[in-house]
Order: sequence, then C-alpha cells, then structure tokens
Amino acid sequence: MFFRKVYIKVRVFLYAKRRFFNTLAVSAMLLTLFYIFVNSFVFERVVMGKAQDDEINRKYDKALSLYNFAGLYYGLNHFSEDNKHIYFEIPYRKSICYMMKGDKRKSIESMLLGMLSVQKQYGVISKETGYFMRKYLIEFYLNNNNLFLARQEFSNLLIIYRAIGYNDNEMSDIIRLSGDLCYEQKQYNTAMEFYEKAYKEIASQRNIDYEIFSKIVNRICDYQITNGRTEDAVNIYTNAIEIIKASGSKQNELAATMLLRLGDLYSHAEENSTSKKAIPYYEEAITLIRTLPRVSFLRQNLKEYLTILKELYTKDSQYHKVQLIDADLTKMRRFTFLD
Repeated sequence: MFFRKVYIKVRVFLYAKRRFFNTLAVSAMLLTLFYIFVNSFVFERVVMGKAQDDEINRKYDKALSLYNFAGLYYGLNHFSEDNKHIYFEIPYRKSICYMMKGDKRKSIESMLLGMLSVQKQYGVISKETGYFMRKYLIEFYLNNNNLFLARQEFSNLLIIYRAIGYNDNEMSDIIRLSGDLCYEQKQYNTAMEFYEKAYKEIASQRNIDYEIFSKIVNRICDYQITNGRTEDAVNIYTNAIEIIKASGSKQNELAATMLLRLGDLYSHAEENSTSKKAIPYYEEAITLIRTLPRVSFLRQNLKEYLTILKELYTKDSQYHKVQLIDADLTKMRRFTFLD
C-alpha cells in the first residue's frame, strides 16, 4: 500500500511538471537551432563569405570591417574545430587586405596580434600555436620576402613540435617549409630534395592531410615548370589529382585547384594545338567548382574561369559551346544576389 501511494504521488508530480519539462526541451531545441543558424549561416556563410567576396573584388576596407566583426564573434566562440580554423584565418586575411592597400605596418601588426591572441588562448607551447605558425605566420613572412623572420619563426616552430610531438602530416609540412626556406635562399637543388622527401613521406600515409599534400605537389610542380620540365609537372599533377579524387568529394576544392593549374599550363601556350589541351581540365574543374559552397574562393571566381574557358572554346572554334557559356554568364549576372 505504501509503495502504491508513493507511485501515485510521483506520477501526479511528473504529470504536473510535464508542461515545464516540455517547455524546457522546446526552449533547448530552439536555442540549439538559433546557435546553429548564427554560427553556421550568419557568420560562416554570410559574414565570412561577404568578406572574402569583398577581398576578391578589392574592396579592402569593407572586407576589413567584416573580418573585424567576425573576429569579435570567433574570439568568443572558437572552441569547435571549424570555428578554430576560422579564428586562426582571420588575422591572415586581414594582413593580406592591409598589404594590398599598401599598409605594410598594419599587415605585420595583424599577424603579430593574431599570434599573441593564439598564444594567450592556448599557450606558447601548444598544438594550436604551432598550427598558426606553420600555416600562416611563416607563410606570411616568406610571401613578403622577410627571410630572417621566417627562419626565426621556423626555429620556434621546431621548439614547439619537439615539446608537444607531431604527427606524420605535420612532419611532412615541416619538411616542405624547410624546402621553402632553402628556395628563398636560392638553394634550389636542396629545396627540391626537401620537397621530394616531403612528398614521399605524405604519399605513403594512410590518413593524408590533403591540404598539406597539395602544397607539396604545387611546390614540386612550380620547380619543374621553372626549370622547363613542363611534362614532368603535368604527370605529377595528374597523379596527385587522382589521389585527391579517390579521397571523395570532400576534397573537390583541392582537386579543382590543381585542374585549373593544369589548364593554365596549356592555356598560356601560344600554339593552338597545345592550348586546346587546357579545355578538358577547365571543364572538369568548373564542374567541381559548381558543387562547392558559395563562400568558397573558387565558387566566387566561377565567372572568371568560365570566361577563360570561353576564350579557349573561341580559339578552338567551338562556337556552340561559346554560346552556352554566354547564356550561363548572362544568367549568373541576372541572379547574382542568389549566387
């Protein structure tokens, strides 16, 4: 009898609180959906997408305003992997905008503030600090011909990885950076040895970081092209594209980028027979680009790639395909706000 009374009282209590629990569950669901909307749509797609679009169109002041706005949000919310990567990318994108405006001081300042922010959040000796230095800071100094600072940060990077350890992909990228430093010092043969070693290391791995893989391949091919070995570069690109495509649609952006580079190799040739070879590479690249998110750099530059393909069709007298591209470009201009 006692247990029956307890059961009835518990049941009455739960029934009375059912509305409260239902309201709580619905509120939690709505808050989750609101967060996903703000995080994945408003900031990742709209704010960052518009900032990148403004940067591409050389509207650097507008791009900087949006990057600063996004930086405030990601400064507070950078704990998921996707948000963390955007958080790291923003100082680099701002530095590029400042550099293109001719403000070298603010460009360097943006990178240094980004470095200090990462160190403050994650520690001087941390995986995140190593990632920022390896992907952005050293690249920034190399791109701006500041070899002394690039070498200094590379030494600091090695100290970090000796302390925290590194995986095979990170090791391959460190070898690639060693090649970049040698290349900047005009030690071309030594640089190529590092690039080939990095390629051998990463290509043999089971779980390849395809972004690092693509950087290594691009460095090797640039070296081959500079030295007049274009066919070797074509073969390397072709093999690399097959490896990337075999990994699935997630790597479509990297595959499309390599296809465009292959197309550029042939499209810049003066001979019609050679430039004709660029057409299938551009066609395949554009097919992949159409599948990418609208915030993708390649997707935002689709009109440019279509225009190049149109010129190749014209050169090859494929006028029916020229008309198709004209119609496509007209449609894109008409519905720009949807794209």
